[in-house]
Amino acid sequence: MIDTPFTRSFGLKHAIALAPEPGLAAGGLAAAVADAGGLGLIGCGSEDAEWIAAEFAKTGETAVGCGLSCSALEEDPARLEAAIEGRPRAAYMYDGDPRSHAKTLHSARVRIICEVRDLDDAKRAAEAGAHVIVARGTDAAGQPGPHTLFSLVPEL
Repeated sequence: MIDTPFTRSFGLKHAIALAPEPGLAAGGLAAAVADAGGLGLIGCGSEDAEWIAAEFAKTGETAVGCGLSCSALEEDPARLEAAIEGRPRAAYMYDGDPRSHAKTLHSARVRIICEVRDLDDAKRAAEAGAHVIVARGTDAAGQPGPHTLFSLVPEL
């Protein structure tokens, strides 16, 4: 067991989180990571509410979280409702402004993890009450953005 603020915060045995990659991180994989002592996250992406509910159902009693695209939540708020009904231990927010969803997540006692690509994103994440901030530079799988990870971290 590795004792870090991250492991203590989420009650983990290992400082490992499954990247909530849409199309890859489904309910079964998220549950396996959680059962092994890490933070399992379902990659909900732009999937509909029915798919999200089905993937949470596949986790059984294992506590997992989910990755939620802020822009997809704006298109269909039912996605957030479905995720909350799955009782996620965390919501990994990316691709947009998490502030409009933060109150709902905090009310449901869901810990918020925000992916940021620049200082403005980090400020919005802090305003949303993020428990964890993840820096994502342009060197992360060719993602667009103004900074590589090595220039982003010092700025944050």
